[in-house]
Amino acid sequence: MKRSIMLLGLVSLVAVPALADRGPSKKETGAIAHALIADGYIGWDRIERDGGDWKVTDARDRDGTSYRLRLSRSDYDIVARSRY
Repeated sequence: MKRSIMLLGLVSLVAVPALADRGPSKKETGAIAHALIADGYIGWDRIERDGGDWKVTDARDRDGTSYRLRLSRSDYDIVARSRY
């Protein structure tokens, strides 16, 4: 019995998903969208928390160029940008 409880405890530790990766709340989505639009982006596919920063995939500017962006967690400033 004691062994089963210990095994269950170990399995539950492995089965817990990473808490760092998640989508934004409604409030965060609005703030991120506002920041992206202010920087000239007209669309994007996905926003998720990746470690400490926000990761935006396929952010498109007015010319149609796509970028992968990293935004600061605290003020949503773009801290990294790379073209697809």
